[in-house]
Parts: sequence; structure tokens; C-alpha cells
Amino acid sequence: MKLLIIEDDKALNDGIALSFSGSEILQAYSLEEARRFIDLKPDLAILDINLPDGSLTAQRLHLPAALAGGTRQAA
Repeated sequence: MKLLIIEDDKALNDGIALSFSGSEILQAYSLEEARRFIDLKPDLAILDINLPDGSLTAQRLHLPAALAGGTRQAA
């Protein structure tokens, strides 16, 4: 399976990638980077809908996707 992970938090992006060992992993940290991987036709995208350079939805990707999103709280 070819998996596209779109998450701006590097630690979280890397953690998700580790969870899918054995799969072909494509990692993007921004909307701009994600757009570069679309032509590679991943089987599934795991995406953060709140990216620093814009928001993203599965419909805009035209891919099967699992959505993630949240807010950061100051400590």
C-alpha cells in the first residue's frame, strides 16, 4: 500500500509513518508538499486538515483519506 501522510508536526508525521512499516510511505509537511505527491496516486492519505499554508479536505485530494485535526494548547 502507498500511504501519503500530510501532517505539519514532524514528530507526529514520523510516528504515523512508523505505524505503517512495510508500506510505501510518502510524507508531506505542508499543503504545497502534498500537492506534489498526488500524481504518485497513493492508496490512502492520512491528513491534518489544519496546515500552516491552508486547509485540506479529502474531496480536494480525490483520494480515500482519514482526517485528523486538533488545536494546540499553550502549556
